[in-house]
Amino acid sequence: MPVFNPIEEKARQQRLKELRGELHGIFDDVVRDKLSDILKSVFSHVRTTDTATLERIKNSIVCLCTYGESDSSIINLKNVVSGNIGELEEAVVNSLPRRKIAVMLPHMKLYGGIRRFLELGNHMLARNHDYRLYCIDKTNLGWFDYEGAIYPLDHILNEEFDVVMSGGVKTFPFFDQVKAKLKILHVIGRLSYKRVYDEYYKKDDLVLVGNSSDWRRYFPYMDGYTVPGAVNCEFFSPMSISKKDSKFVVMSYGRPGQLKGFEIVIEAMRMLDKSKFKLLLFNDTAVDTTYSGIDVEYALTKSQKDLRETYCSADLFVAMEEDGGWSNTSIEAMSCGLPLICNKVGTCDFAIPYETAIVIPDSNPCEIASAIQLMAEHNDLRYGMAEKAISMANKFSWAKYCTDIEKVFHMELDLKGNNNGQK
Repeated sequence: MPVFNPIEEKARQQRLKELRGELHGIFDDVVRDKLSDILKSVFSHVRTTDTATLERIKNSIVCLCTYGESDSSIINLKNVVSGNIGELEEAVVNSLPRRKIAVMLPHMKLYGGIRRFLELGNHMLARNHDYRLYCIDKTNLGWFDYEGAIYPLDHILNEEFDVVMSGGVKTFPFFDQVKAKLKILHVIGRLSYKRVYDEYYKKDDLVLVGNSSDWRRYFPYMDGYTVPGAVNCEFFSPMSISKKDSKFVVMSYGRPGQLKGFEIVIEAMRMLDKSKFKLLLFNDTAVDTTYSGIDVEYALTKSQKDLRETYCSADLFVAMEEDGGWSNTSIEAMSCGLPLICNKVGTCDFAIPYETAIVIPDSNPCEIASAIQLMAEHNDLRYGMAEKAISMANKFSWAKYCTDIEKVFHMELDLKGNNNGQK
């Protein structure tokens, strides 16, 4: 028998209470009562307070009770013991409705907004959905191992779908022509897209899904779901990389002129001692590397492997985007064990001030420089923040993201009396 730990037990009971609150309103009273009993049964055997594990259990319980037959769901759940949730998750996958899903993309370049639908696709395919990509330009996919089919965008008009989702504003005009029971417009927090979003968001047949909690700050007048992004923590994980010199390496995105905060980071680095600090800029295309007043190195990241190795060769990551959605690069860096200095753009779901990141809301270069200096001088602070960053990143798995998107399908199709999936 495990030794009773009153602190862990209190934490577990508190999390159980929180889970009940989260489940309230999703199901009717009968199902909610069953869920309460199930949670008690499952949690009595799960000897952990790990947030990511508890979240996986909750998501599996919700999905299984949503999609599975109620009696078999209860039996499956009560068979889950000793923290082994593999059987539970397998039961969830086997009980899900099968959807015919299409995603419209502008290109296949190494962009975070493209990665989202490639990662999602592999998980949807693993769950036996018919998931297809339709793309304006389907070249340049050598950087990602996608397991599904890719078609020219105009071919989408030849089929009918359960769900069609957008992955870029250039694909929006196809919403008017495509045949689908559910059409999902993915919204990112970018004011430069406001005119296009305003044209489409009131259409009766479109459902909005924001890609981070930040989208409502940009568009408070819009209604929709929030499904924050994710990161592949199994791939983006810490690794040992030999450093070229003794300088403190600050990594940032090196794509100028695209609202990535490139110039802000350059200005901050010029305030630091060039003999002690190096700026490591990365991009998938070559850019001029000559910047006065700083030591700068440019990393050409053409593949996933290149990107991970570049993260792991740095000491710190700085993200100062001026406009944008979910910050993929920030959470990938965190997952690789880098502490983060950032503003609030695309990071509000995972950047907790002085826990998982140093947050500088106004992107002030002087404050950024001071924060970099602070992190370089205090190893305990940097290492502690890096450890918490890894833990935070682990909460945002692509499996969870897939489940959350499936919940949107369920809410919009099944609960509104339009049960389109095939068991």
